[in-house]
Order: sequence, then C-alpha cells, then structure tokens
Amino acid sequence: MKSTEDQAVLLIYAFGALPWMGVNTPFVAGLLYTIIYAALSSRPDCPIRRGILTAVYLAAAFFCPPVLCFSPAVLYTLLMCHSYAAILPILLLFLGQWHSFPDFYPFFLIPGYATAGLLCYKTTVYQALDRRYRQTKDDGTELAILLKEKNLALQENQNYKVYTATLKERNRIAREIHDHVGHMLSRCILLTGALKTINKDAAVGESLNHLEQTLHTAMDNIRSSVHDLHDESINLREILEGLAAAHSSCPVDLDYDMGFDVPADVKYCLIAIVKEALHNISRHSSADQATVTVREHPGLYQLSIEDNGIPPAQPEYTGMGLANMQDRVRCLHGTIQIYTEQGFRIFITLPKENRKDTAI
Repeated sequence: MKSTEDQAVLLIYAFGALPWMGVNTPFVAGLLYTIIYAALSSRPDCPIRRGILTAVYLAAAFFCPPVLCFSPAVLYTLLMCHSYAAILPILLLFLGQWHSFPDFYPFFLIPGYATAGLLCYKTTVYQALDRRYRQTKDDGTELAILLKEKNLALQENQNYKVYTATLKERNRIAREIHDHVGHMLSRCILLTGALKTINKDAAVGESLNHLEQTLHTAMDNIRSSVHDLHDESINLREILEGLAAAHSSCPVDLDYDMGFDVPADVKYCLIAIVKEALHNISRHSSADQATVTVREHPGLYQLSIEDNGIPPAQPEYTGMGLANMQDRVRCLHGTIQIYTEQGFRIFITLPKENRKDTAI
C-alpha cells in the first residue's frame, strides 16, 4: 500500500513536465506504460518480467526522449525491487539524452530521481518497522496464548493435587473411624451384652437394652459413614491409570477427561467395565494396541474401549463378562454398543439424570 502511494506521487510529479513536453502522444503513452510497468514489475519475485519491461522502456526512451519524464517512477520500482543492475542503463540514457532538453534535466529529472530515492528509503524503513511491529505483535500474542495454556495446565494440576489430597484425607478419616471408633463401639456392645447376661435387676436390664440398641444404631451409622467416605475417596483416574499400566498383553493408552464430582456408582461401574474389557483383550484379542477413553459431557458420562485386534468371524455376546457389563450399564439407565469393524470396540454412555443411587 505504501509503495502504491509513492508510485502515485511520482506519477503526479511527472505532470510537472508538461511545460516542456506538452500533452502529446508520447506523454500519454509513457504515462500508461509506466502505470502498467509499476503494476507488473513491483513484485520482487518476477525478475525476468521486470527485466523485459525495463528493456522495453529503455528502448522507448531512447527513440522518444520525452518518455524519460516518467523515469523517476521506473527508478523507484527498480530500487524497491533491488534491481540495481537495471539502474545503470537508465542513468546512461539520462546522460545521453541531456542535449535534447538541457533545461528540463537539471530542473525536473534530477529532483525527480532524488524524490524517488528518498521515497524508496522512507518506504523501506517503514516496511522494516512494520514487519518488526507485526512480528513483535505475533510473538506477544503467541506468548500470551502459551502463558494462558500454561496457567490453565498449572491450575488443573493444582486442582487435581487438591482433589487427590482430599480423597486421601477422606480415606484416612474412614480408616481412623473404622479402626478406632468402630472398635470402641464394638467393645462397648460386647460389654453391654456381658452386663445383660450377669444382670439380675429388671430395672437395670431395661436400661441395658436401650443402651445396647443405641450402641447398635451408632455402629450402623458409623459403618454407613465409613462406607460413604470410602466411596467418595476413590480416585477414578489413578485406578484407571493403574489398570492401563498393569495390562501386559499390549500397550493401553488412557484418555481421561472427567471432572472431580463423579458419583460413586458411576466410578464403580466404569472401573468394573474397564477391568473386564482389558481382561477380555488379554484372553481373546490379538491386538497390539488398545485405547480407553473416559469423558464427561454436560449431560452424560462416556466410556470407549477399543483395540486393533481381529474379532472372531461370528462374535457372540452371551459371555458372562459382557452380560455383567450390560447389567451394570442398565442399572444406571445407560446404553452399551459393541462394534467389531476394524477391531473390537465397546461404547458406553451413562446419563447424569435419572440414575439409581445404588452402588454396583
């Protein structure tokens, strides 16, 4: 765009030659040819075409000297394209035609050449600064994107560490309750039973019955709390990574994209299905690569297990393992699909709504 503006300025400058040249056919023809020359020769990657057009212009200027009034625009194009070898013929032609217009050359062409050189220098500096600005802007944008991605990765890593620490703490609390409070309640229940056995007072016996009932209720509540804490402390990602790493018949790639708030029954279902599927791959598949994909969507959970083995010619889906998978998925109102094209694939979806809150 800047070069086009400079070319327009030099073409307008050429009209200053009208007092010497007048509006005639050579002037109009030179104007049109200079416009065509600037349009076709301005690209640096067209040296042959630019050389031919420059040679035609030099021949026209040799036989018709008035065409030289447009030579500043031609000189500008050559300078911008770094075609310095073509500048020498123009200067030689300029000196050879000096006698034709002795007053025209010093007062018009020499300032025109100086103007072309100055415009070329300013445009070159401008383009270099513009390229540097764009490069700096692109580098800054790229750096900002990289920093954003790194911050997101660090945030996700930090959230996962907090999540893992929370699960471990829940598991520890569950063990503490089970090992200490649970044992103490069991001891109290046994002591209460022993007291009931040796007690002879009916009034005290009624109190001991209430005490024993209260202790049994407390034990049931403790067991329920410990069970809930244990279910919530299951780290689905770590368990699936362990199953994938422990699989020995072929490498297993795990693509895990789940949130932290996954219900316990869904965790148990996914773990059991992945175990069974990897077991089936080890026993029945000739695959050398398997992939387990676990994803959470706004309305459902998704599990895909596939390998590149050769499925049997007449696959049967009546085995105990596949039947167990179908029962588990059915209990959570999900769907299971099995494909045998280009390997073996199990695709499962579990909705987030209308699930039975029963651990599998």
